[in-house]
Amino acid sequence: MPSTRSESGQSRRRSARTGRRPFRIDHRQLGTGFLSLGVVGGLLGALLSLSLRGAPPWLGGTAADPALLATFHGLLLVMFCALPILVGGFGNWFLPVMAGAADNVAPRVSVASLAAAVVGIVALGTGIAASGSSPSWSSSAVAVALICWSLSFLLGAGGSLATILCGRASGVALHHLPVFAWCQLATALLGVLTVPVLLAHLFLHLLRGTFDPVVAGHFFALPQMALVLLPALGVMSAIVPTFAGRLPRLSRTSAYASLLAAAGVGALWARAAMTTGRPPEGTVPAVCTAMLIAAGAVTLLGWGATLRGGRALPRVPLLWAMGFVVLAATGFVATLAGLMAGSPLASAASFASARLHDGVLLSAVCAGCGGFYYWIGKMSGRGYPEALARLQFWLFFVGSELTFLPALGAGPTGTPIAPAGQASGLAVLRSLSWNGTLLSVASAFVFLLVLVVLLVRPKAVAANPWGAGAVGREWSLPSPLPRQIDRPGAIPA
Repeated sequence: MPSTRSESGQSRRRSARTGRRPFRIDHRQLGTGFLSLGVVGGLLGALLSLSLRGAPPWLGGTAADPALLATFHGLLLVMFCALPILVGGFGNWFLPVMAGAADNVAPRVSVASLAAAVVGIVALGTGIAASGSSPSWSSSAVAVALICWSLSFLLGAGGSLATILCGRASGVALHHLPVFAWCQLATALLGVLTVPVLLAHLFLHLLRGTFDPVVAGHFFALPQMALVLLPALGVMSAIVPTFAGRLPRLSRTSAYASLLAAAGVGALWARAAMTTGRPPEGTVPAVCTAMLIAAGAVTLLGWGATLRGGRALPRVPLLWAMGFVVLAATGFVATLAGLMAGSPLASAASFASARLHDGVLLSAVCAGCGGFYYWIGKMSGRGYPEALARLQFWLFFVGSELTFLPALGAGPTGTPIAPAGQASGLAVLRSLSWNGTLLSVASAFVFLLVLVVLLVRPKAVAANPWGAGAVGREWSLPSPLPRQIDRPGAIPA
């Protein structure tokens, strides 16, 4: 026993000298874990998009329910790809740095968040594999995945709020934080307001035995769009001023607009959903969508003012930012057209699907890839292959437009493009859409090739490879980013 106490005391003294706790996972490792999770979810979602065009053989040799496959596709791309990358990945990596904190205020809570997300994507993967042969287990897998994701997001949102509000270094006021941090704050606030309602909905229907995965996906569709859009705006707000070579314009206005939109959407949607127990209908979705469009429009105006007075450098992250602007603007215009009274587009299923993808999902992919190429040097200390990165962008951009612009053109007819083998006069549009899907999937494999080149042929980068335009606190630190406890000016967690 004395020797055990002596060893324990030595371990504590060693930890005090090195500043490291035993079995401690810092914010960099957590961010890398969420980024890896998002890459896996994105690849699965890209492969599943091919199966939406027909029944693949790996679904037990039988055709799965198209609505169930679409639900799997949406859950993978939103909850287990876009959000882990934009919130869990970039948020864990750079939020403590921007706040001047030593680490996440609640690191064990963040570890539990990552573990719950991993369990959720594993459950969803088993449900996809069994969707053709065992629909009952697929439904149960969606329930398990949604519960795990909800717990993961709530834990992560609590950690982000604690880091921003309680873990900032002395002298770092809230209004000094960049738009990226404000958008992370808005996303966490929106999650705290809406995700508990989703959990209550799930447990209520599970206890009643009336759970339907498709209905559950539609129930949370509006908050999903907001949760993806807000952090994507934050990532792009970090990229655009860097390559414009000047300080951002309308940054505080954009930050406050994002926070107000999160609070408004969260409060309105949560109240309507708790009152009726169903997805809100009538004016609530229209008002919530209008608030999101207003926040996005203010941010886009700020980017335009920043680029107008600066000199845009055509680097890969800025290409993804331009793709984000085009896809987001298309989605915003389409949404406004759908909200117009008496518009025939508002009742077209294919138009609604294309509007969702163009306005949110594809824009989120642009934000995730743009943030990856913007920060990969800071995260790994290695430079990316320029030619492959540009090839991935053009494959994705052209593929996404070919996939969903035909659906916008077919919107007034109400004829969906996805089902294969149906005789109609839209064969050319379906062919374009199929070819666009292939290009988008090819871009995912080009991204895998980029990762392989990063690992096999490393190329060292400077602490600030972007020049004078990069003024964030992370660019004043070495590459790769050191442990926060070793950074000058950092305070202990």
